[in-house]
Amino acid sequence: MPLKKGSSKKVISENIGEMVGKYKRTGTIGTSKPSSAKKAAAQAAAIAYEEAGKSKKPKMAAKGGEITPDGTFTAGTAEGSHSVSATAGDVTATAEVRIQKAGTGGGGTGGTSGGGGVVAGKQRIAWSGDVPPQKWTKFYSQVLAKFAVGSDLKIRVTFEATVDAAQAKAKLDEARVQLRELGLNDDALS
Repeated sequence: MPLKKGSSKKVISENIGEMVGKYKRTGTIGTSKPSSAKKAAAQAAAIAYEEAGKSKKPKMAAKGGEITPDGTFTAGTAEGSHSVSATAGDVTATAEVRIQKAGTGGGGTGGTSGGGGVVAGKQRIAWSGDVPPQKWTKFYSQVLAKFAVGSDLKIRVTFEATVDAAQAKAKLDEARVQLRELGLNDDALS
């Protein structure tokens, strides 16, 4: 059942109740499988408040640069590994940022720079971490979109899903078709 539209306490509460009820029946909230009822309730609350436009803004912190209230990180000049973190409630996510002088080469977390180094006058930014399904769109719009124009943004995706054996072949075939329609290689899919 889709979530109800609205931002009143009643609608938010009903949406949380609906998701927690589904968790009790199926063990899932959306596409995730929280490991406890407490985690399921917290995830349901986060989704319901996000849908209602009432999610709390995370507290942002950065070492090795500055971060604006909208989450845009600007690297400083101090070389080395630094961190950017966001905290909402009792959950904190941290990403490593490696800053190096232009043209010194090297890589960072999440991949390689390709071509033997960073071009003069440029700084490489890389991140590696887990993004829960309910945050994929927000991750794209608030993080990746800022790099999509005017940079050589590269994204490498790894995904795993455990499915019922009876549905595995159909889901695998469907994923192959969708990857081909996107013009992506489906050879590595297994």
